[in-house]
Amino acid sequence: MKSDRRLFAALIASALLLTSAAHAAPRPIVAGQQIVLEFPSTAMQGATVGGAYVMQTNLQNPAGGHFRIYFEEISGDTTNFDVEIIGIGGVLSTISGADFLDPNNDGKYGSDSVVGSDIAVRVIAPQQPGNLKFKIARLAYEQIAGALLSVSGPDQRIKTASLGTNDPKRIHARSVAKLLFTGPDGGEYLCTGFMISADRLLTNHHCLGVRSTCASAIALFGYIDDATPVPPEQQVRCKRFLASDEDRDMAVVELAKPIGNTWGVLTLSTAPVKKFTKAYIPEHPSGRSQEISVVDCTIGDTPVNGNAAGMDAAHLCDTEGGASGSPVIDLATNQVIALHHLGFDDTGAFKALNRAVLIARVKEKIPQ
Repeated sequence: MKSDRRLFAALIASALLLTSAAHAAPRPIVAGQQIVLEFPSTAMQGATVGGAYVMQTNLQNPAGGHFRIYFEEISGDTTNFDVEIIGIGGVLSTISGADFLDPNNDGKYGSDSVVGSDIAVRVIAPQQPGNLKFKIARLAYEQIAGALLSVSGPDQRIKTASLGTNDPKRIHARSVAKLLFTGPDGGEYLCTGFMISADRLLTNHHCLGVRSTCASAIALFGYIDDATPVPPEQQVRCKRFLASDEDRDMAVVELAKPIGNTWGVLTLSTAPVKKFTKAYIPEHPSGRSQEISVVDCTIGDTPVNGNAAGMDAAHLCDTEGGASGSPVIDLATNQVIALHHLGFDDTGAFKALNRAVLIARVKEKIPQ
């Protein structure tokens, strides 16, 4: 998959810089570094409207698609306000004062993922929140280009939305989420993850493998249509980092609400993984709406070497950057048999094979 070929793209002062890095990295997002806006400031005009105090500034998302706004240096002594992100059609997202000033956020906050081009950030309160201060630090937007595929033959993935609502693959794919987060290097990244209990999500170590990534991470459920934004109630923040293991390239986090009760939980298989097993992989390739690799998606040799000796199964399922952390699901049982993490390698035995960590080895490190 493309997550195995890391292309880090950062847009700084309108200059697009591309560099390549090693295998097993999450798919990067273009990060637009905007002029820093401070609140309060002359750039945010305040007025009393209909009995409420409103201060607003306008921004522009040059990609016109999905984006997140990152706030920093947040401080204040009252939570009696809301921060709204406004688009042409109205309010896209609302951040309560309590969430915005949550001391666990260390003065930082990343918005939900929203869609739009001409947007505004608005502070609304019964009266001017005089001690409220923050900076609009950056705008991170999805602008995926030049992704390297790890596809065996023609790309045969299908859109999840094209399947019937009673298709078992679509039903089990409900538990699979698109992940957005800030990496340890400050870059914005995409991965995939899936629910293994009501509030626990499993993904790769190279996605959410350190505690700092949890603070910015959100999981988006039900993203099966590129044209339909994911509503706020289907975007769940990472609450707590639980465990990770680099050899198994796995990480488990606790989400802020038991979304698995609504969107489903995948069962981890206890059976040995056998060569030629037919499988399918629900994934969010390059952050797009969910797709499923099922045609010619079979297990190759197992066990094979991954991050450590004998950890993986080779497979022929089609993947791409952003698919890191996707479940490899047995087509017959609909149970997870492996955790996808590595795409094609330029050398050696895996030039045309992807790899996934055997779920039995992953389970050894999942906390009880």
